[in-house]
Amino acid sequence: MRRVKKFLFLLLAMSVLFAAVYTFTCYSLYGELPTLESVQREWKRDTQNFKESLNITQNQVDHSQAKKKIAAMTPLYENKQSVVSSLREALVKREKTIKLYYHAPSKESNELAKGLYHEAILPTSIGDEGDYIQYHIDQIKMTTSSLTYDEGYYYTLSYQVSFRTTDAQEEAVGRMIKEIIMPLQNKSTVDKIRFINNYITARVTYEQTGDDLCYTAYGALIKQKAVCQGYTLLMYRMLKEAGIDNRMITGTGISNGKAVAHSWNIIKIGHLYYDNDVTWNDSFRMNQYYLAGAATFAKTHQSDETFKSAAFQKSYPLSQTAYRE
Repeated sequence: MRRVKKFLFLLLAMSVLFAAVYTFTCYSLYGELPTLESVQREWKRDTQNFKESLNITQNQVDHSQAKKKIAAMTPLYENKQSVVSSLREALVKREKTIKLYYHAPSKESNELAKGLYHEAILPTSIGDEGDYIQYHIDQIKMTTSSLTYDEGYYYTLSYQVSFRTTDAQEEAVGRMIKEIIMPLQNKSTVDKIRFINNYITARVTYEQTGDDLCYTAYGALIKQKAVCQGYTLLMYRMLKEAGIDNRMITGTGISNGKAVAHSWNIIKIGHLYYDNDVTWNDSFRMNQYYLAGAATFAKTHQSDETFKSAAFQKSYPLSQTAYRE
């Protein structure tokens, strides 16, 4: 309390001294005492000048810091497609911490990181991309931060990812698949599908192993134990590597009157896609759900809402009848 009183007393004394000096100066120069209004004007002017000098200094500091931050953004991408490609590549390599930088000419959404992630996992013709990436991710956290400088927008896109498999495990899967499908190069599309379907049903055992590997293609191919997701992902990748377009579908399977979470593939032959449940082809009567038609398949399989949209059905038209050779 004493320190506060001393400070206030000192402030008052300085104010009185300033007023006295100002008064003496004016009287010396102009031969007259200043008015109260002129003293107040001088005080406001000096205060404003002081504030402006502080703002200039702060702006210089902010300008310098912004330049340093931007210089550290490397590589700095100038278009979204480059960001998407780099993000996809990092996900394929199973990088757990991903940070990308993007320079935008206009302001972007606060959900930019999320939007670019969804573009990165769109299906391609490559076996370890698209659905294969999406369903091998256990958890992902995405954040978007931005910096405005010289009318430009600089974004830092951060991803923390937990995968069900490692890069080394995926490399093992890739090597083995190449060996398996090598004899199929000159085979027809249907011959390739039949071979891959039968290869999986003959070697993989349906089993909940208690770890994440049973949900992966690695678990199905290398450990030869998996649940429906592992079966489906292996089918997805092997078909893609053999040059056959397909998608992984999630939903519910109905067996003995019970609905359970399930997954299967839709596989393209000609201009249409056929339902194929490689898990149940193994678990129930052999190949009962092999290249089935949607009309019959829907009695035991219900896809999630995402796959029922008009846009999806237009992109992936389903055959209503089973494939007949």
